[in-house]
Parts: sequence; C-alpha cells; structure tokens
Amino acid sequence: GRNGTYCVATYPEDCASKIYLYNKDNAKLLSLEFDFGLINSVAVSDSGKSVAVSIINAEGGEYKSNVVIYESKSGEKIAELKKDELVYSVSPIGKGYAVATANGTFSVDEGSGDENELHTGSIQNIANRCDIGFAAVSGIKDSADNVRAVIYGSKLDKKFEGKLDAMPNNMDFNSKYIAVSKDNYIYAYSFDGSINEKINTGFTSGKFALVGDKIYVINNSILTALDIPDETEGAK
Repeated sequence: GRNGTYCVATYPEDCASKIYLYNKDNAKLLSLEFDFGLINSVAVSDSGKSVAVSIINAEGGEYKSNVVIYESKSGEKIAELKKDELVYSVSPIGKGYAVATANGTFSVDEGSGDENELHTGSIQNIANRCDIGFAAVSGIKDSADNVRAVIYGSKLDKKFEGKLDAMPNNMDFNSKYIAVSKDNYIYAYSFDGSINEKINTGFTSGKFALVGDKIYVINNSILTALDIPDETEGAK
C-alpha cells in the first residue's frame, strides 16, 4: 500500500495458506489462516486500511474464486465476493481494489464491498501503477484482431481506451503513454491519440519499463533507452 503497509502470503504445513500483514515499520498487524484454497493474489489498499485476498479452488473441473477484504488492524471481514470463474489478480486503486477475472475487470470499494464493472472481455494482460491506476488488455489470445486496452485512474475515471496493433507479451503505462511489446517491437500510444508508433528494438523486447517519454528495454546484459517519438518525428 502507498502508506507502507505490506502483506506476505505463505503456504505453511499446518494450513492451506496464510497471510501476514505489516506496517511500514515492519511491526506485524495481523495474521490470517485459510483452511482451503490457494492464495493467488493479495493487495493492500492505498490507504493501508484494508487487505484483499484472492483465493482459488476447483469444483467439478471449474474454477471458483473468493475475493475477501479484511480490515488491516482488526482482521474483521469487510466483504466477500464469490465468483464462478478464475480471478487473476487484485490490485489497489483509489479507495479500494481493481479485480481482474478471465472475463473482465471490476472495482470493489474497500469500505462497503460494493462492486462496479469496469471492463468486459477476455482479459489477457493486466498492469498496475499505484500512483496512476490500473490497466487491462482484452482480446483473443494469439490474435491481433480486436485487441483493446483500457486504463482507469485512481478515481476510476477512464484515462485511455483504444485498439492495440498486437496482442502484447508485456505492457507498461504512465500518466501520458501506454506501451506494449510483441516480438522485436514496442508499440507506443499517447492518451490523447496523437502518438501511435511502432518501434523496432532489434531484439526481443519482453522486459521494459516506461519512464517519462522514454522506454527502457532489457535484453540479456544490455539496457537500451528508446525515445517515444512525438507526432512530427519518425521512430528512433
């Protein structure tokens, strides 16, 4: 969480899974045990007032997921959301969480547990920047048709929505741009639609970070900085 509270998920011998919550001074706030199901994602809210845990099970060959939100100091259960699908992740956003499932994303208020649909579609990629918001890419796997990205800010306002030119292997975003990688290329888009660039890195560009108007790409032992061209420039 942005206030320094953090959570550790473990798989001990005496129960299915367990979490430990600590404040920024490394003092333990609470620990919670779970007798069934596996934790596949945890998140602390930006306020540090709550922690969300995603627990998955299989029943009759189908995934079942529970997203449970707990108050950080008391361990009291605030809300429990049961889903007949696979929950990929929980991420902090605004005054609660963004939850990504196989079929879409929704937000959950950390105080009331109320849900609000954000995006529908077959989710293929997700990313979270705690200072900016939450991003999701939907589409058909291994297909470049109808691949779309959407980014929500901390107030759940839509910052970006648009078609991507490839189903990305990885993505990152900041307050102005979204960048996605596919094979030897990185595709960069601006939120206002003025930039849509395909940049050839010359190598597989799976690991990268978007910082300001530059893309930093890691390939083996080499770190390369690429400029995002403005609308009047060619790719660099």
